[in-house]
Amino acid sequence: FRVSKFVQIATEGVVYALVMRAAGAYVVGRMFAGHVTPHGFAGIVMSLGAGFYEELTYRALLFGLGSYFLRTVLFARGTIRGAIMTWTWALACAAAFSAMHYVGPLADTFTLQSFVFRMVLGMALTVIFVFRGFAAAVWAHAFYDIWVLVL
Repeated sequence: FRVSKFVQIATEGVVYALVMRAAGAYVVGRMFAGHVTPHGFAGIVMSLGAGFYEELTYRALLFGLGSYFLRTVLFARGTIRGAIMTWTWALACAAAFSAMHYVGPLADTFTLQSFVFRMVLGMALTVIFVFRGFAAAVWAHAFYDIWVLVL
């Protein structure tokens, strides 16, 4: 554990959160998918938990293992077909990530705009995961959620 590395990844996460927010707003055409009531300290705890557990579930396990299977078992590693399958799988994982927010007792009300917004964020987090790693994706997700839920 190096403090400098921790600070670097956390700072990178803040930058990614800002870029994700801008990308989502650009694609959907508005700043937020809906009104969010600030949650204070509980929002910080929820944001950190979501940042870690959703990245573990949707990026590391679902996307990571799925894309490994597609490239390795289907013998498509290093091919155009493999890249197309991987990014198609990334879109499917982003759609699953978005859809998860409309299920269960704390589910949001479904709108196409909020679904697309979350899907864009899911793709952004997948790109961060692929090119920068798990920690950067977790921090970006956590800081983005803190921005939405607390600030």
